Amino acid sequence: MSILLYFLLLILGLVMITAGANFLTNGSVTIAERLGVSQLVIGLTIVGFGTSAPELVVSITSALANKPDIAIANVVGSNISNILLILGVSAMIYPIRVTHDAMKRDIPIAMLVTAICLVMASDHLLTGGFSGNIIDRGDGIVLLCFLIFYLYLAFMSAAKEKAPETDLSSLEEDLDKSKAKHATRTLLLSIAKVIGGLALLVFGGRLFVDNASSIARSWGVSEAIIGLTIVAIGTSLPELATSVVAAVKRQPDLAIGNVVGSSIFNILFILGASATITPLVPAGIQLLDYLMMLVAVFLLFIFSNVLGRAMISRKEGIALLVVYVAYMTYLILQSLGIGV
Repeated sequence: MSILLYFLLLILGLVMITAGANFLTNGSVTIAERLGVSQLVIGLTIVGFGTSAPELVVSITSALANKPDIAIANVVGSNISNILLILGVSAMIYPIRVTHDAMKRDIPIAMLVTAICLVMASDHLLTGGFSGNIIDRGDGIVLLCFLIFYLYLAFMSAAKEKAPETDLSSLEEDLDKSKAKHATRTLLLSIAKVIGGLALLVFGGRLFVDNASSIARSWGVSEAIIGLTIVAIGTSLPELATSVVAAVKRQPDLAIGNVVGSSIFNILFILGASATITPLVPAGIQLLDYLMMLVAVFLLFIFSNVLGRAMISRKEGIALLVVYVAYMTYLILQSLGIGV
């Protein structure tokens, strides 16, 4: 097949993943509300899963298909893109105010989990060359345990500030027979959305990963390079679109929580789940790639905490973009075998 067809199928896979995530999230929220689950729990779990579904599906599909470079590069590249590209573009459009929770809890936790990921991926250095840079099942379980702790902190923090929830019992009392019949149809439609969403996620994920791998073979570059660039940017497009629209509407504060939370979720849940399913032995991911992920979070910490303004200015947004362009340039030169 031609390279153009590979790209078209790659885009089709991404569209299927995004649509599947939306169907699954919307259907799950409706079912959860019918079961009396609180809005707080829905927001921290179902909606959080939905926003990171593209990265999750791509990484797990890659792990199951024995393509560990794409599985890991997707997480590393997405986190780099989230901070340097998405926050950089958003801050250039309109300065981003950093919330107290982001400064004191989320960004420090993001730095911690990124550093943990770097240590886990540095087996070769830490053991003096006696083992490969494997992220094994033990590492995956540790990351999932950290995820539970993080969700607990987020839940406790949100519980202190949550708004009064809708009293679903009063709504149920007002339902007459015709409304009850409509509610049943709505519930069945929601179940169909969940099933359809799962199917789209599975088939879309497979289509996306297979064609990303085919593009790498056609271009003669490693799957790691494709994962760090095309795959990472592709799976980050929903966050990029949301953040840019928020910045244009002068509501860029929404971007910081979405980006930082997604970065934490990518490492703890997506990488953790992928490694727990099957140990990841990447061949093309370099130490520099993990370090760049840590540098991105560190720059965010400096701009939001150390400078004392709780704000990411336009100049700082430009700085983030410059670092991102420099890193992308390095990857391109590396793929061409120039200067590396």
